[in-house]
Order: sequence, then C-alpha cells, then structure tokens
Amino acid sequence: MNGFLAELGKRVAERWAVLVVLPGLLFTAVAAVGLTLRHAHWADAALLSRSLADLTASGGSGGSVRTAVLLLGVLAASVGSALVARALAVPAGHVLAGRWAYLPPSWGEALT
Repeated sequence: MNGFLAELGKRVAERWAVLVVLPGLLFTAVAAVGLTLRHAHWADAALLSRSLADLTASGGSGGSVRTAVLLLGVLAASVGSALVARALAVPAGHVLAGRWAYLPPSWGEALT
C-alpha cells in the first residue's frame, strides 16, 4: 500500500507542476519583464540583463539567502497567478460567449 501511495503522490505532484506551476511561471516571468522594461524600453535586452544582475547580485554574506527568498517569491507568485487565472477562466469564457446571468422578467421590464 505504501508503494501505491508513493506513486500516486509522485503523479499528483507531477501533474500539479505541469498544470499549475509552469503556466504561472511563464505568466509571472512575462509580467516581471514587462514591469522591468516598461513601454519605452520594450526591446532593451541590455537593461533587462543589468536589472537581473542587480537583483541577483550577492552583496555580502546574505547572497544565497537573498536568492533563495527571491526564488520562493517567484514560485509563490507563479502559483498565485495560475490559480487566479484558473478561477477567472470560466467567468471570462461565459462573458466572451455572451452567456450572461439570468434576469427575471420583472427586472428586464424595469431596465427598459
């Protein structure tokens, strides 16, 4: 039974990483690049490289701790953005398809 549960845990973790973390990580990376470069410097790869180097530069003894905290923050942001995107997917699909919430006939008469 332990082998079965261990294999099930590995499968769940693998599916979770593929379905939640990777799309969230892509969205978070694109948003971070957009916030870093802004509209005026959208194609400035040197500015992006300098900003990344400044962010990960080890200023003393806490460089590895800073990098670990940064990676945990990126992971948390990617999971959060993926969960928000999944939560808003169905309502956005309904809005785009034109399926609005049902209004009782008395409300429709009051709106006209």
